[in-house]
Amino acid sequence: MEVNIMAVMMGTEIAMERMRKSPKKGQVINVASMAGLGPGLNEQMVGYTVSKTGVIALTRTMAKDIARHGVVTKCICPAWADTEIVSSVTPNPDMTKSIQQFGMMTPEHVAEGFYRLVTQCDNGSAMAVMKGVPYSWSRTTTSSP
Repeated sequence: MEVNIMAVMMGTEIAMERMRKSPKKGQVINVASMAGLGPGLNEQMVGYTVSKTGVIALTRTMAKDIARHGVVTKCICPAWADTEIVSSVTPNPDMTKSIQQFGMMTPEHVAEGFYRLVTQCDNGSAMAVMKGVPYSWSRTTTSSP
């Protein structure tokens, strides 16, 4: 929880405070996970799922608060990505099934998701990014003030 939610909250607050004071406005992009959009894979994932759901809720709550200052806050929720951490885990049956369902993305897939989030999504968006045929993405938004 310290890294997955508290560090994101503190980093988001620092970025927003600096952008609020700056004549140049921008976007704060938080990183959650597809796990934050629904139930976790199994009981071992409860803490992770809750923390990533918290990042999405944090993003949406702060989006409403900061929009009046011209700052936009969004969240990307990638599925499985081929990283050192994922590669170091021995997959259990639930993880294997999830990877088969959503695919294993390359860093380039995730980067494309960031690009789409920044250029095509509204303030408060939480966008799922997964490898599909073709590349697929979806978004949910909150209304901007």
